[in-house]
Amino acid sequence: MNKYFHIIKNLIIAIIIEVIVFNITSYCVLFGNNEKKTFSEPTKVEEVDDVVRFYFENVNLKTKTIKVEFEQHISNLEYRIYYSDETGKNYRALDVKEYIREDARTHYIPLVLSGKTNGFVLEINKAAYDTDYNVSITVNESIPIDINITRIIAVLIFMEVVYISKHYDLLDEKYDKRSFKHEIVLLCVLALAILALTYINVHCGVFDESTTYNEDYVKSILSGRTYLSHTPSKEFLELDNPYDAIDRGKLKRDKDYLWDTAYYNGHEYLYFGVLPALILFLPYYVITGRILSIYTGIFIFSLLILILLKEILLMIVNRYYKDVTLRDVAYALAMILFGSLVIYANGMGRVYELVIIAGLYFVIQGIYFILRSVDSHHTYRYIFLGSLFLALSVACRPVDLLISIMIVPYLLKLLKKNISIFEKNKKPLFKLIIGVAVPYLSVGAALMWFNYIRFGNPFEFGAKYQLTINDMGALGYKVSSLPVGILVNFFAIPHFTMDFPFILHQNITPVYYGYYYIENMIGGLFMLAPICWFIFVFVKKSKTMENKELKSTLYSMIVTGIITSCLSILMAGSNQRYLIDYAWIFIFAGIMTYFWIVDKMQNIDLKNVIRKTYCVITIFTCIVGFLSGVISEKSYFKIKSPKEYNRLKYTICFWE
Repeated sequence: MNKYFHIIKNLIIAIIIEVIVFNITSYCVLFGNNEKKTFSEPTKVEEVDDVVRFYFENVNLKTKTIKVEFEQHISNLEYRIYYSDETGKNYRALDVKEYIREDARTHYIPLVLSGKTNGFVLEINKAAYDTDYNVSITVNESIPIDINITRIIAVLIFMEVVYISKHYDLLDEKYDKRSFKHEIVLLCVLALAILALTYINVHCGVFDESTTYNEDYVKSILSGRTYLSHTPSKEFLELDNPYDAIDRGKLKRDKDYLWDTAYYNGHEYLYFGVLPALILFLPYYVITGRILSIYTGIFIFSLLILILLKEILLMIVNRYYKDVTLRDVAYALAMILFGSLVIYANGMGRVYELVIIAGLYFVIQGIYFILRSVDSHHTYRYIFLGSLFLALSVACRPVDLLISIMIVPYLLKLLKKNISIFEKNKKPLFKLIIGVAVPYLSVGAALMWFNYIRFGNPFEFGAKYQLTINDMGALGYKVSSLPVGILVNFFAIPHFTMDFPFILHQNITPVYYGYYYIENMIGGLFMLAPICWFIFVFVKKSKTMENKELKSTLYSMIVTGIITSCLSILMAGSNQRYLIDYAWIFIFAGIMTYFWIVDKMQNIDLKNVIRKTYCVITIFTCIVGFLSGVISEKSYFKIKSPKEYNRLKYTICFWE
């Protein structure tokens, strides 16, 4: 019993904290003489510009809370309260709230006003106004106590982690791949990331509808066509330059033409990767006769990515770092899972995110097999599989071809070794050549044929003919935009706010006298995952690294990441989802550098400071990684699951 007493004690404390602290707004009318009064009718209704205001005057009460009620069956309505108290007759605005009929917490606002309240004004958008609305407010009604089980569990888990850290040495043990306890800890970290992934995906994917990709494209492939069934309108066909967004300005999207498709020779094509449609959406449609949700596709690939990232991290640790602690490995795993922006992609669920996540899966799966080939009895089997998956990633996203640069040093080393023993044993060299050449050449030939029958050019994936905000064929690549893109994609400072979800999109670039595409950026990679800054330490101190293989691996990762990011900037510009292609590379490089620094450092005090910083970085990366999924690119979580969004908001912001 004593063994589990701390769990019972922490549970009791968590419940007490939940009832007293997290429900503190429920007690604000318990103290003092707070008369409750309902104002069932506004004294006047006023329409101003795009809003309607309901005035409730002559309140003349000290007010601690206000409750808003719309008697009609209305939900998902944003409203704002203005108040006038003894500090002045003018009305002052409070923050906007969202009214959800089924969520009582959205009806109440705790107030901290001065003296007696003169009156309130309730403001809503005119588009949501109906003259039959019966609107009322109640002052000084007690806010209901909300016992949040999820919050209790979260507090309990936090307290247990603190307790275990103080009373057990498990996390400070050297990581041992044979330890069952160590594996359980890492699986818990993985489970936490999967839970966050699932939570974001499910609540953003509510009411997900069929799209051009998962329906029309699939049916077109089944019909033997490479183009879509939609036929551009006569007005579109008569345009002087259909690729100019200004010329298309008077036409209607999805009627006269399909946005972000590739128009060529009278037909519309999808330039997005064909592979996810072939291996996932098409088989599902053939077997079930139903359309598979884009969100489901993203979730499947994302789940596999998180599992593979864990396995790759452990392969790296087992090969290069013998003295790293379980704590450091667990933190590293949390950082790579939350910092890779995979959770962010699940907050959108469009074809853009699908092909990026699918491409990332094939890249990660390929790297996994390449790592398995090292010191294996089945070296060339794994090299073949690794090369195959890396090559297939191009059928999702062409820029992923550059990730193959990362394995070049390893293949060259193996090639040199096999040439040296060629006279004694010819098989290894032939196996290596076949294992690398066959996958890349066969996949490359298939893609070139596919491109040729669509666009008459084996090297054209369709971006040149894209119907988007610019004429991509005329835009070209501007090397002068690289500094702008690098600053934005890597070092843009996130815009944090005190309002949930505490982080905002911002599209700010340095001065650039030309066109540069930027949209929906949360922040630069090095700012969202600060572990990446350790890369600069490696570059400066790399000469002191004794392990030549580790040094070569880190350099190949950094070079690959830089080349990939630069090409992405030249081809597309800046968007948060573009960072997914290479974020994992830089995070891994930062983690590997941290392990090397801590392993070699002799100054105990400095080592402790760096480890504490590492802990803070982990917490920051995980929080931002989760919140990036909540805000996503279009705030889908809030739009599609407003009740759950507000539930999450008030779980965290209990004081509101």
